[in-house]
This record gives sequence, C-alpha cells and structure tokens, in this order.
Amino acid sequence: MPKTPATKSGSTTTTRTPRLKRHGDISVALGAAGTWLVMVPHDDDAVLGMGLSIMSARAAGVDVHIAIVSDGRMGFSRQEDRSGIVERRRREMEESSRMIGVTPDRLHWMGFPDSGLSAHQGCQTRPDGTITGIAWEMTRVMRQVRPTLVFAPTSADLHPDHQVVGNELAISVFHASGAIWLELGEPIPLPRRFDFAVYCPFPSPPTVEVRAEKAMFQRKLDSIGCFVSQPQISALVDRVTAAPPVEYLLEDSWKPYDASMYRKLFPRGK
Repeated sequence: MPKTPATKSGSTTTTRTPRLKRHGDISVALGAAGTWLVMVPHDDDAVLGMGLSIMSARAAGVDVHIAIVSDGRMGFSRQEDRSGIVERRRREMEESSRMIGVTPDRLHWMGFPDSGLSAHQGCQTRPDGTITGIAWEMTRVMRQVRPTLVFAPTSADLHPDHQVVGNELAISVFHASGAIWLELGEPIPLPRRFDFAVYCPFPSPPTVEVRAEKAMFQRKLDSIGCFVSQPQISALVDRVTAAPPVEYLLEDSWKPYDASMYRKLFPRGK
C-alpha cells in the first residue's frame, strides 16, 4: 500500500499513511510484522485508547505486549477501598487484556506510583547504588520485548501521567537502540513510534484510522467494563460508547538537528 506524499508543518516533516479501511489491513497499513509494545500510564488506558487496534493486530498474527507504567494506587473511590486497589486493578487488567487477545505473560508491570510519575522521570540512583526510573525501565522492557512498533498516549494529553509516558518513550527509544546501559540487554533497531489518544485530541491530525466491525467494537466495550473499580471513568466510557467504532493513531515524526537546516535564514554576503 503506497504512502501519500509527505506534508510539512513548521520544521517537522510528517508522512501521511493511508487510512486503514478494514481491520485486517493493519499489518499493511502499519508495517506491523513483528512485535508491538504498548506503553500505558494506567492499566485501563490500553483498551480505552487502542483496544480495536490491539485486537486488529492480534487477528493479523502480531505479537502484542503491554507495559503498565503506574501501579494504579490512586484509583480508589472510597478510602476503605484503598488498601486493595493495586491488586484489584491488576486482576482487572489481566481479565480486560485477555478479552482483546493479550495474555498475562505479555503484560509488563513497572510499578511506579500512580499520579506521581513526574517524580520518576529519567534515571535515578538509589542509596544502594541500583538504578531506577521510567526511562531505565522502558529501555529494559524494550530490549526484552524487542518491538518493531511502540505506542504511547499523545504527550498533548492534559493528564500529567500521560504526558510523562509520552515524553519518556520519545527519548527511551533512542536509549534502547543505542550503545548505552548494556546490562539491560542488547540494543534494538530503532522502532517506529505511534501515539494514541485517551482524554485529549491529537496536536495534529492522525495518520491512521482503524475501523472495527460491530462485534469487535462490542468486545472493546466489554473489555473496558472489566475495570469495575474505576467508576470515575464512566463519562469517558459513555463517550467511547457513543462514538463511531473507530480509533486513530498518529505516527510520531522526529527530525534530528542539523545546522544546515537553518543556513538559508542567514544569506551569505557578497
């Protein structure tokens, strides 16, 4: 399936990928042969933002992994629910993921504090000399999974945890593919990066449309329904239910700095 011509926005070049007409086309539209890794701030973000895409990939034979960055500890509705919320959400995530074709052995739990991800960005050294941090863990998981495509929420999302995960993945793909922190595994080929939306729109138009049949869309809704401990997302679920059976993805484009790109702004003298 050929790509349409690239379009330019400011100094960034974005390549437009044709719309995904049928869910069976996903391996063609995304070049999806290989392995996907979906990085989510919270357990329920995977199905909310990418449930149809994940099911489409699984139907096409793609190996899909999901990495959950936070532990969900702040998702309780009442104080009396607080003590068991982390384990409860983990069980809900396993049930939800099975419904969209991802088994528990394909889930990677990072365990950083829910609603506090900003304090764990990058890499940090503990008093005992060991290293932690979101970028460190993302690099470890990517070298373990060795994905060809990686996904994260758009960093334009207003939720701070979503911003952190989007931004951390943007640099971590370069850590994972570089000759750094080799104790985490062998470097991987640089994967392609896509954004998905949960709470807020994309900062620029998406590049891929994933359409679903009625039965698949219902399975997404049923999978969201597994998160019974999260009644606060009911308004979001209502919006998903009322929307068409589609999802959108935006391929992230990044252009490295090159001094020659600004040379024309400063004409040479005679």
